[in-house]
Amino acid sequence: MKVYTHKWRDHDTVYINDAAGFCKVSIFQETGRRVGVLNDLIVYPEVRGTGFGDKLMRRAIATAKMRDCDILLLWPDCEDWVKNWYSRNGFSPDPAFVDHDFNIGWVKKLK
Repeated sequence: MKVYTHKWRDHDTVYINDAAGFCKVSIFQETGRRVGVLNDLIVYPEVRGTGFGDKLMRRAIATAKMRDCDILLLWPDCEDWVKNWYSRNGFSPDPAFVDHDFNIGWVKKLK
């Protein structure tokens, strides 16, 4: 997995992808905050079921921990089988996190 960090004025975005380009994810973190927001997690259909997604998720979680995040947050806009996969990776709905469209965020506590 390759990891790139882009520093912006008020936040960093960490991009993680496999060398072949079959899966990717980004983690958004505002400066001084201990919340990482998981965005754009993609595992292309041709490699689903091969462990690419699990490896990507482990790397994203480890990266968020290294960046001193207390939680990793995402807003799943996906099919139930993907939500089940998030659940198996330790994420659960948390009504304390609601986006502007009133979707409930899913949280994985890292500490």
